[in-house]
Amino acid sequence: MKIKLLLSASLLINSTCFLNHVSADTSLTFTDTMPNGATRTSNIQVHNHFVRSSRSDSTVYTLFDTEKQIMYTINPEVKQYMQANMESIKNNVKIAMQMQEKIKAQMKEQIKTMPEEQRKMIEKQMEQADAQAKMPAPKIEMKFSDKTDTVQGLSCKMVTFSVNGKAIKESCFSKEGIDEKDMAQLKKMFNFMEAITTETAKIRGLPAPDTSSMPSHQEGIAIRVRALPTGIKSELSNISTGSLDDANFKIPEGFKLFTPSPAGQVASE
Repeated sequence: MKIKLLLSASLLINSTCFLNHVSADTSLTFTDTMPNGATRTSNIQVHNHFVRSSRSDSTVYTLFDTEKQIMYTINPEVKQYMQANMESIKNNVKIAMQMQEKIKAQMKEQIKTMPEEQRKMIEKQMEQADAQAKMPAPKIEMKFSDKTDTVQGLSCKMVTFSVNGKAIKESCFSKEGIDEKDMAQLKKMFNFMEAITTETAKIRGLPAPDTSSMPSHQEGIAIRVRALPTGIKSELSNISTGSLDDANFKIPEGFKLFTPSPAGQVASE
């Protein structure tokens, strides 16, 4: 569950990769437009060594502490929060893999008593699942074009992302607008996300996605992103600066730590 939330958070941050020139305490708002025309907003705020990410369609939000390298996922409705650092994430992946192996062994025992035709069908499905899990990691490429555009007064350069040669996303990157200190905090969070992908792939015995052609976070912020061919479109709709409230970058008083147990049960402190 932690990983899914982190991945979820990873998809929100990814639609924003960042800028250069404005005072500290930066707030960015993106408007996301769905294929059916529905909209929502995504917000990213930088304050000291914290990055807060939220969306208008959920009360849950994340806080990333760039100094401690901890991602907090906070749920105001139940007054609980989860926290994850690299070691805890790696540990959870190892536990999940152990559970998968245990379930697989149990299934192999159970199908021994099944009719031969049914047993062979299930064995084939299990083999296919194993083969799919071991498939080579996708090759991700980033190609710049000569096209430029302007979003909220910021000039940006068009980039196309491809996976295994197929274009999946078009973005417009800008280096204008964000303070260097804020950008440094954002880069720390991006690096944390990338490290999660790499380390969890290693634990699972899989190669991490090939991002060698991508100049990791050096091209500024994607102020407009469009999934291809007709997916979600996310565009910067507001950028502002000014002092942000410290209270919004702390675990709220009275909130309890929520820890999912390996067995799928829950524990809290």
